[in-house]
Amino acid sequence: MDRRPTYAELERRLLDLEQEAAKRREAEQALRESEERLREFAELLPEYVCETDAMGNIVFANRTAFRVFGYTQEDVRKGLNALQMMIPQDRERAAENIGKVLNGEDLGGNEYMARKKDGGTFPVVIYANTVIRHGAPAGMRVIIVDITNRKRTEEALTKSEARYRTLFDNSTDGIATASLQGKIIDTNKAFQEMLGYSGAELRNKTIQDITPRQWHALEARSIRELIHHGGSGHAGIDKEYIRKDGEIITVSVSGTVIRDRHGIPEKLVAFVRDITERKRAEEELHKYQERLAELVEERTAELKQEIAERTAIEDRFKKLNEDLEERVRERTRELEKAYEELKKLDEMKDAFLSSVSHELRTPLTSIRSFSEILLRYEPDDPDTRTEFIDIINSESERLTRLINDLLDLARIEAGEMLWNDHLLSVQGVINDVAKAHGQLLNDRALRLTLDVPHDLPTLLADRDRIHQVLTNLLGNAIKFSFDGGEIRIKAQTVRDDPSGNNSESLLVSLSDQGIGIEQQDFEAIFDRFRQVSRDSLREKPRGTGLGLPITREIISRYGGRLWVESAIGKGSTFFFTLPVATPTAQLALPTSHALEKIQT
Repeated sequence: MDRRPTYAELERRLLDLEQEAAKRREAEQALRESEERLREFAELLPEYVCETDAMGNIVFANRTAFRVFGYTQEDVRKGLNALQMMIPQDRERAAENIGKVLNGEDLGGNEYMARKKDGGTFPVVIYANTVIRHGAPAGMRVIIVDITNRKRTEEALTKSEARYRTLFDNSTDGIATASLQGKIIDTNKAFQEMLGYSGAELRNKTIQDITPRQWHALEARSIRELIHHGGSGHAGIDKEYIRKDGEIITVSVSGTVIRDRHGIPEKLVAFVRDITERKRAEEELHKYQERLAELVEERTAELKQEIAERTAIEDRFKKLNEDLEERVRERTRELEKAYEELKKLDEMKDAFLSSVSHELRTPLTSIRSFSEILLRYEPDDPDTRTEFIDIINSESERLTRLINDLLDLARIEAGEMLWNDHLLSVQGVINDVAKAHGQLLNDRALRLTLDVPHDLPTLLADRDRIHQVLTNLLGNAIKFSFDGGEIRIKAQTVRDDPSGNNSESLLVSLSDQGIGIEQQDFEAIFDRFRQVSRDSLREKPRGTGLGLPITREIISRYGGRLWVESAIGKGSTFFFTLPVATPTAQLALPTSHALEKIQT
């Protein structure tokens, strides 16, 4: 039978339990203090530190982790699992590693893609170990290291190495790397093709293996100098290499030393260019230079002669060029003047077309209007009918004169005017023109005075054209005279010959007491398509402005000249000369062209 413990035994047992409980409380207090110090230390770390329970839920995270991941203490209280801080693709692998840690296995650095609360991601390395409480795994302590900068550096390094390799493999110059003892490590395609070896064959050779024996000592010395030079490299040195087929080629070699971050030499780099052909070309060039020196001496003498001849030609060419430039300048001035005249003529033609259209439209409108009145409303009064018919007749004559002027000008400019020349008396033509304008003179109360001698010499000309000249001049005088004034026609014989042979001419002048012409317009009034008016505010003179140009063309055709003298407000005088008929001309005419007799 079991013996009951005595009171003393129970008392000792109770004392042991109390001591054990006190030790446990002290251990737990020490543990809490240790954990508190650990968490205070964790708050100071730049890394992201957190602790989980056995289910992987976060129970602690330092401020850095909260700040970077964007979670808060409230998220921890609600239940934040460590797997939520991973992208979905990494969670399965992370869960497997968490299981290993909770089974007591320390987790070395593993790379993951971390996920922030706002969805942002960044690469990390996670280190984790087991939290043991009461002899059993109770969770994990985790240190998270952000490796974003390292990843960027690795990517940049990878890209840099790829670019270097591309340049290395595609360089047109041969490139080789070797150990400090001269053993070849790597070569590019250009270097391999230059020596006729494959890359694998060259990796089993040294620099001395591809160099003629007489170059070995120099090669060794060059390598030593390069290593001790500071790594900045040596400029190109010409030397010889042996190809696989035994051919000796000449190359230019530049070298440099690759050093580690501590400045210790690691390997050699050689940049090689095949200059065999260049060397051969230099030798050939030297031969040609010697021959060239001989040819230069010969050619120099020839050139001196050629230069002298060329100088003379250049001087002559310079003189011709100066003459040509002067001609070009003169021609340019002529063209500019002609261009201005053409522009002026174009403006005059525009004004003329406007004037002609007006002059054509005015009589046509009158003829049409009065014709329609006569057709639709036959006047009971014969006088009215007669008046309308007279107006239609007058406007028809005006229209006919306008058309005749246009046709005459066109014929004269085209050289198709028909001239019916015969002997005539200018006195008779003047009298006919005066009678034809009698009514116009009476309407304006103008006096016409004729100072025309009976013994004037005869002319050899077309009567109708001389009649047209006097009609144009008298018509203008009537048009621009003040009512009640006087118009005077005078004819006389003069000696007017620019050639100086004292030939006889007939001078006719026609004066009025009208508005006059400004001196600046003395020549303009004879231009085609031009009309001038003293007052720009006054209505433009009636007519097309063709009378005076046609008159000048007719006078010029017979070797005469036409001009005007005038003063504003005092009237104008138009003069024209015509050469008298010579006896030879009179005898040459047929009988039908005998002198016409006109009685005054």
